[in-house]
Amino acid sequence: MTMASTPEIGDTRTNQPWSVVAVAAAAVLAFVLDLSLPASSVNLLAYLGMVLLGWWLARPRDVIALAVLATVLVVVSQSASLAPTDPSGLADSGLSLLAIWATAGVLAEAKRRCDDLHKGCDSLSAQLREQTARLSAARTHAELTNRTASDLLSGMSHELRTPLNAIIGFSEIARTEMFGPIGSDRYREYLQDIHESGRHLLGLINDLLDVARVDAGKIEMADQDVDITALVRECISGVSDQANGRQVTLTADVTDGLPPLRADQRMLAQVLLNLLSNAIKFTAAGGQVRITAWCRPNTGCVLQVSDTGKGIALKNIPLALAPFGQVPDSALRYQGTGLGLPLSKALVELHSGSLDLQSELGIGTTVTVRLPAERVRAMPKVA
Repeated sequence: MTMASTPEIGDTRTNQPWSVVAVAAAAVLAFVLDLSLPASSVNLLAYLGMVLLGWWLARPRDVIALAVLATVLVVVSQSASLAPTDPSGLADSGLSLLAIWATAGVLAEAKRRCDDLHKGCDSLSAQLREQTARLSAARTHAELTNRTASDLLSGMSHELRTPLNAIIGFSEIARTEMFGPIGSDRYREYLQDIHESGRHLLGLINDLLDVARVDAGKIEMADQDVDITALVRECISGVSDQANGRQVTLTADVTDGLPPLRADQRMLAQVLLNLLSNAIKFTAAGGQVRITAWCRPNTGCVLQVSDTGKGIALKNIPLALAPFGQVPDSALRYQGTGLGLPLSKALVELHSGSLDLQSELGIGTTVTVRLPAERVRAMPKVA
């Protein structure tokens, strides 16, 4: 089965019957005007109009063909006139021919350039379509690869959590001597190490699972009214042992009576715990970690965690916010895989918010979480 080719832009060859009729009519009209009207300017305009008709034809050579036809008509008109050797008539005819060919030359060149431009545009459009198709295929392949990796990671995480929970549970039973004394302090130390390592590994797997769920778009939010003051106190209580163990002062600047925040409380708590834990981890003994919060119905809610730790160089901030990103020298001195900040950023963005990190070497780090105004609930009016 054959398919009719689509004419290019500016291609009027599909209208050849109409073109032939139009050219013939223009030629007859120009010739009649030339013979019947004495004014040479009117005759010239008739022939120029005939040549200009070539602009609507398909090819530049059509313009030249019309110019040749106009020349023949001028010569025939001059020969058919009563005084073919009249000097003024010959001069008028010469000027007419000069004007006709000058116009034809300009039109032919302009049409050639226009056709070249159309061909260039068509070629560029074809290249753009091909490039778009390649990019679309690459994006589809990347999404499929990412989804496959996320599914694999999710499956592995679920498989690892079951034995880890058993290890943590049994080590906790043995460490606390629930069914009788162990008999050796060294065994207690080993069990403590096993218990702490298991909890650390379980936390890592949970973070990996959350990252995989976020990447796959499978994480679901459960919005509810969150009391920011109470949430901050709970998070401070959750990391107080870590702060005391590292001799870091932990303070909060959160006033009572903040308006409730519409958010997923579990996710928001995970964000604050990650930020507080990171701040304590990278703050030396005697340092301070501070959390502040303020909410306003018109501007939104801001949660800020700042520390007096070692800080991060400006060039390394994007690395710290990237999944599995490790600031140079940090991976050797501190435990972690670099998932805390990227996961916190992803969870905040699920709330249509933003996470910003500002840091300076030797001064400390400040992480600011901003949540939009539409998530701040208006305080109920007291009657």
